[in-house]
Amino acid sequence: MCIALHEESNDRIKFILLTYYYITCGTMIEGHFYTKTLLKRKSKANENTINCYSFKDSQKPMIRGGIFFIGVWLLLVCAACSAQIDKQKFDKVNHTVQTLQHTISVGDDYPQLGALIQQLSIEIESLNVRVTSKEERDLVQEYTKLLKMYQDGFLLWKYRAEFSSHNFVPKGRIYVGQDVEAIVVKYRLPTETHTFEPTQKTWKSIAEDSIRIIWDNADAQVKRINALLNG
Repeated sequence: MCIALHEESNDRIKFILLTYYYITCGTMIEGHFYTKTLLKRKSKANENTINCYSFKDSQKPMIRGGIFFIGVWLLLVCAACSAQIDKQKFDKVNHTVQTLQHTISVGDDYPQLGALIQQLSIEIESLNVRVTSKEERDLVQEYTKLLKMYQDGFLLWKYRAEFSSHNFVPKGRIYVGQDVEAIVVKYRLPTETHTFEPTQKTWKSIAEDSIRIIWDNADAQVKRINALLNG
């Protein structure tokens, strides 16, 4: 399937180059014969008159052919660019993203959220071997960024669920473990410092609302993806 798509892209490029070649040749041939005709018609006229006007007249077909060539070339380029993203390739991954957004909005479905994020990861990996154009590859990179955001939010959700039963974590706070520290820096999440009395060791926490901040970043990324996909 991947080979077929690659060959289709190559065929499109060959078509554009061949069209470029034929239009250029046609323009040159037309200008050549048109110039010869003009010179024959004016061969009986005054030599000075021929010298004055033949050059100007000979440029007309070249100009006309050049304008025609540019117009056709622009149409070909636009047609080629419009086909750089095959939207059908992204239907499955978009459906998973929509399901993820719905699951997050409902909340409290930890197992399903984890399964959907794993499914999204597999679908993005599949896209990596199916895309053929630069635009499609760039779009896959945007989906990869979105996946990372969902994974970050899921990790915070996991910490909130696992440490909520520990008495040393205040209500409404999420324990900042080693895995969470990178997320705190990435999203610039404010922290609070606490002291564990039995050992006098300090630790940090973030507000539960920090999860919402990551989900909002993910929603903004989805909008960016949709703009690229439909633009």
